[in-house]
Amino acid sequence: MGIGPRTVDVLNAHRAHQLKERMATATWEDPGWVFPNTRGKVRRRDSVMRSLRGFLREAELPTDVRFHDLRHTADTHALRQGRPIHEVSKMLGHADPAMTLRRNAHVLDDMRDETARAMDELF
Repeated sequence: MGIGPRTVDVLNAHRAHQLKERMATATWEDPGWVFPNTRGKVRRRDSVMRSLRGFLREAELPTDVRFHDLRHTADTHALRQGRPIHEVSKMLGHADPAMTLRRNAHVLDDMRDETARAMDELF
């Protein structure tokens, strides 16, 4: 699955920032991770969660949002944008689109109602 140009730009900016961090420390380890800590090592869960809560506060969102909630938001938006279920399933890494269908049944029910209204407008 590809990524869009905006995501590529964000990742390139992140990489440039990471190169600055790398040059600022003599103890950088380079296992090739995209999001290591400021010395190239594994980011611990508490550090990741602290960062997430900070981003949520900055965005004026509830701070009890979990990473899985963000994942579900992404798949919900993709479905609402009319992306095919098999594409969304692949994006999520689900082996079977049925899993995606089960997880997003409420979204699909809403879309069914919207489809029914659209069909009414045609006739």
